[in-house]
Amino acid sequence: MKDISVNGSITKGDSANFRSWQNRVLFSYTAFYMFVYMGRFNHWPAGPIIREDIGFTHIDIGIINACLLWGFAIGGFTHGRIAETYGYRFWLLSGTIASVALNWITSFGNNLWTIAIPWALNGFANATVWSPGIGMLAQWWDRGHRGRVMGLVGVSAGLSMLIMWAVTGWTVSEFGWRAAFRYPPLLMLPVGIVLFLLVRDRPSDVGLKDLNQSGSLNSEKELNEQLSQ
Repeated sequence: MKDISVNGSITKGDSANFRSWQNRVLFSYTAFYMFVYMGRFNHWPAGPIIREDIGFTHIDIGIINACLLWGFAIGGFTHGRIAETYGYRFWLLSGTIASVALNWITSFGNNLWTIAIPWALNGFANATVWSPGIGMLAQWWDRGHRGRVMGLVGVSAGLSMLIMWAVTGWTVSEFGWRAAFRYPPLLMLPVGIVLFLLVRDRPSDVGLKDLNQSGSLNSEKELNEQLSQ
């Protein structure tokens, strides 16, 4: 992008472009997040049918759920730092692809551990959609606006749960529990690819000023100019 600053200040055109990119990254990510639960919590609607079909106990179902959540917790702890090295959007897409693949592997399980182990790995892979995504948003939004940003992400998470129950519940009732791990998660792929194409990791990737580590621009004046309409 051509430098359009004058005497070290940021012009209105540059500021408008920054604002446009902020919203582009935010709304692309929230739209993407509305589909990710179909690769994470799809076990919940399928659980009762799995228990009847394979003869699992309630404890077995609890173990499978615990494996997912432990995998997600470990992934959340590690993926943010990894994404800082390899790029937020790249790591988001990589984890999305891995999560879909692990859902398919889980669908072929026929006992506790052939389901629980790939499901734990899926929890780890699916965690890429959270901490790297929040890290990417933090590159675009200063601390004064992050509460509003996270509020929108929270709305997206709520909608994601509603969409998951509707789509996965219907899939289980019509095609069986194995289909719940195969077809709803596929919806993550196109939205993940679109997210990768639409967003950038940080403002400098499109020729704009990066936020500094304190979450603001290099000066209060620059912050006001950058965010002005």
